[in-house]
Amino acid sequence: MRLLNNRLIPTCLETRAILAEPGVDGRLTIYLPSQVPHMHRRWIAETAGIPEHLLRLVAPDIGGGFGAKMHLYPEELLCAYLARELKRPIKWWESRSESHQATSHGRAHTELIEAAFRDDGRILGMKVETLGNVGAYLSNMASGGPTVNTVRYGTGTYKIENFEAVSKVIVTNTVPVDAYRGYGRPEGAYIAERTIEAVARHLNLDPVAVRRINFVPPSEFPYRPYGSRSVIYDSGDYQGCLDKAVTAFDYTSRRDGQQRLRSAGRYRGIGVAAYTEMCGMAPSRRLAASGFDRGGWESARVAIDSSGRATVYSGSMSQGHGHATVLAQIAADALQMPVENIDVVQGDTKQVQAGHGTFNSRSMPVGGSSVKVCAGRIVEKAKKIAAEMMEVAAEASRTRAAALLSREQRLRRCPSPKSREWRIWVTSCRTDWSPGWTRRSSTIPLGWERPRACTWLMSRWTRIPRRSRSSTMSPSTTPVRSSTHCSLPGKSTEASPRASGRLCMRRYATTARPASC
Repeated sequence: MRLLNNRLIPTCLETRAILAEPGVDGRLTIYLPSQVPHMHRRWIAETAGIPEHLLRLVAPDIGGGFGAKMHLYPEELLCAYLARELKRPIKWWESRSESHQATSHGRAHTELIEAAFRDDGRILGMKVETLGNVGAYLSNMASGGPTVNTVRYGTGTYKIENFEAVSKVIVTNTVPVDAYRGYGRPEGAYIAERTIEAVARHLNLDPVAVRRINFVPPSEFPYRPYGSRSVIYDSGDYQGCLDKAVTAFDYTSRRDGQQRLRSAGRYRGIGVAAYTEMCGMAPSRRLAASGFDRGGWESARVAIDSSGRATVYSGSMSQGHGHATVLAQIAADALQMPVENIDVVQGDTKQVQAGHGTFNSRSMPVGGSSVKVCAGRIVEKAKKIAAEMMEVAAEASRTRAAALLSREQRLRRCPSPKSREWRIWVTSCRTDWSPGWTRRSSTIPLGWERPRACTWLMSRWTRIPRRSRSSTMSPSTTPVRSSTHCSLPGKSTEASPRASGRLCMRRYATTARPASC
């Protein structure tokens, strides 16, 4: 069987454009719609002979990429070189027709397939020869699609134990072909699915039944297709997935309706396909074994400023598919703070320390995971600091929702002092206090003080004589006002007459919140 997987042209919402702007200090800033800003900076620096620390690359809203904007193009090098030589900003942009002729294309494969199978539809073996058209010259990842992704996944979701594949890269006088929408894996799925369909038609069997008999059973996961040493399918229930699709589609009745229409001269097709792919492009050690020398990690940095807002610096790069929203949600869940308090910075090599960018469906599996890990470290660090201040073990501390708020949000959450009273209590304290020391709770009467924020520090530990301790364990309704220990600003008050003893001079972190909370 000979298959043609036709050439495709990526058509982004916005075409490629470049602005190279030299600085008086010898630095060069390039504005470029790139899926991989840090890699683009490295490529331009190495090729144009510019020290990498003098080159800044900014990727704004890039208007879609689909893989076509993750490669190095000649125009990017020319603009960088001319801007430095002429000491003038250089701009270039491509028209839509030029984009179709110069920006890398996708697919353009030819496959030659042989299959051995039994009368019940079970496929015993396959031979595949892939001819990958890479155009007039190699782009960045041109050879990787046909030689790695396509042939590795040529058996798809099916248990085909005997598999032989040969991949050839063909140079032609056409536009270069490189990564586009899954690069190599859709081509591999096309091989498997067309083979299943060919077997079903040859034996006059239902294509769904042929798929059922060839699926990898759930009991064999993790599964190594055709005994591969490098490819592992970690999990899957292909049969269960197909059953749900068949039920939702009402497959049997639609097949009956198809036959009735066909007898009346009307032709309606029903297509079935099963698909699995590798996403995430990691870890680094496995990529290196395949010849992919870019690594499989992703970077993230989370910073909390003095106002309580968080900023996420991610090495991943959005093409217009909502990275800022999702990365902020991941950080908000880990930090237990409102999502509107989180800003996301991407696409600037000056602000983001390192990164690989976006391709191979890796943004959330790798980029999102790095944000979660980084935010988790922020929480652990905060626990250690709080534990040190409160003189408790770090493992005894815990976080709760809305624990980190900006000053503006704390003010918004403060109720009016005319309608509420404020109760003070200790949120964390030592458990090894010496005999004779206890803690007291009090209520601030309305109108006495309006806190500047809902969360602030106050310490009040009182020495209670042993003879009266039992009568003072319940919270007091008389406020203890001490200019030495009360952290309410601008108020100097007298100590409570009920506090018969000297005040503890050691400060303990406590929290003030509305009594109704």
